[in-house]
Amino acid sequence: MHNKTKLLIFASLLLAACSTDPMQEIPNRGDSAPEIETSGKICNTSDDAVAGSLIVKFGEEAIPSLEQNALNAAKTRSALTRSGIESVDDILNDLHVTSLERVFPEAGEHEARTRAAGLHRWYVLGFASEEDLDKAAERLADVAEISKVQFRTRLYRASDCKTYPFQATANGQTRALVTADFNDPNLFWQWHYINNADQAVATTSVAGADINVADAWKLTAGNPEVIVAIVDEGVKYTHPDLAANMWINKAEQSGTTGVDDDGNGYVDDIYGWNTMRESGEIAPNSHGTHVAGTVGAVNNNGIGVCGVAGGTGKGDGVRLMSCQIFSGDLTGDALVSSRAVKYAADHGASILQCSWGIKAGIYTSDNMFIKQSPMDYEALQYFAAQKNCEALDGGLIIFSAGNESTAMSGYPAGYRDYISVTSFSPDYLPANYTNYGSGCNIAAPGGETSGLSGGEKAGVLSTLCSETSNGADYGYMQGTSMACPHVSGVAALGLSYALEKGKRYSLDEFKTMLLTSVNEIDSRLGEGSKA
Repeated sequence: MHNKTKLLIFASLLLAACSTDPMQEIPNRGDSAPEIETSGKICNTSDDAVAGSLIVKFGEEAIPSLEQNALNAAKTRSALTRSGIESVDDILNDLHVTSLERVFPEAGEHEARTRAAGLHRWYVLGFASEEDLDKAAERLADVAEISKVQFRTRLYRASDCKTYPFQATANGQTRALVTADFNDPNLFWQWHYINNADQAVATTSVAGADINVADAWKLTAGNPEVIVAIVDEGVKYTHPDLAANMWINKAEQSGTTGVDDDGNGYVDDIYGWNTMRESGEIAPNSHGTHVAGTVGAVNNNGIGVCGVAGGTGKGDGVRLMSCQIFSGDLTGDALVSSRAVKYAADHGASILQCSWGIKAGIYTSDNMFIKQSPMDYEALQYFAAQKNCEALDGGLIIFSAGNESTAMSGYPAGYRDYISVTSFSPDYLPANYTNYGSGCNIAAPGGETSGLSGGEKAGVLSTLCSETSNGADYGYMQGTSMACPHVSGVAALGLSYALEKGKRYSLDEFKTMLLTSVNEIDSRLGEGSKA
């Protein structure tokens, strides 16, 4: 696409280009982890997997029997524990399986497309945690009716999750008023939006090491028709700087009733869904709340901070859907993340914001990811296929690259159709923890709370969950977790502007605009080490 046909919004938003081509496949490297040897149908290994549970994909011919057994169990109000297929049930009996259920529940009006995508064939088995996972997987893989067996690999947030409470100063409150047209008092300290090389942030700050969002806000600041799914810890939906921009399922907003008011298969899913608990009760924490604030904290409301696509204070910010896959020290895994992605796709999200993943080096090519995490891949592809925004013909998937200081992206971020985000600091140099290189697509501010003179002020300032952050509603964090929502916010602004102008783009067109409307950063990499 020629530059002259690009959305004007992207000409005003300047992130930074990584040194690799957009959406490239990571090649297998001699110094990387070798491809995992699995026996036949077994996709991955039990390393760092959830105990007492396995995921299997049944062949289509097995589904009628499974679904009839499920109907019979429902009539007697008992849990489904057997498939109705003798060869399968012999093994389920030996494993003392206590639960057998679809990974992706019956989807009501979306069931036809769920089945077309083959997602109805994935089931999760539960049994005693003492059971040997590898032996259980081997036995299940021997059954003709089962085509794949996948361990529930754990996922990790792309941040150290340390929070540094914001301390208000008169200096910051005064100077913020002249930084942009918005009256949020702590905008001055959000160098990642508007960096004027202020020495209070870091003595090495560089003017323009930001996303240049002030100019973009003159064109648009958001649109509530754009829904961003925050797949992360729970978002504090009552936060004074987030509440007005939360996505709300209007059919359920009468409150916690214990009834599935809209018949979508999810009870009391008012602000999203908690796949950790399989509940509409979102359990807020600071990582998810911080990420959400960067995407869409309410702008121009006279309090706190700004969000990239938080609107103008007139109810026009993008909407934030909380899809919870982490909870404090509890780590998400392939099952809960895939369920969250499916929920987001079926409930209107057009951008998937994912500040987490599998650590760099575990997977070193797209083929490895597809082969060894097939359920994750199918769920993400399902999201990408949904047209939930009039301006875009699919769903945009954005991941953090990871924090292992490694010359490749983690996965799923590194997959060629997704956007992998690396991190830079206020000195416009890569953050000391960021992954980089193969599979990475774009860099954005992620901050650096150690190693720069400003300390925590060189981190990213956003909203926090006071209940889990010693009473602080705002604070600093660092990580590619913090860089990723900047790109999601920029993408949300782009879609907002496209809606205003009546434009429609293919996924490839939109990603190309996003990934090429950037500042060049490579020339800075030889300018010396950090102070």
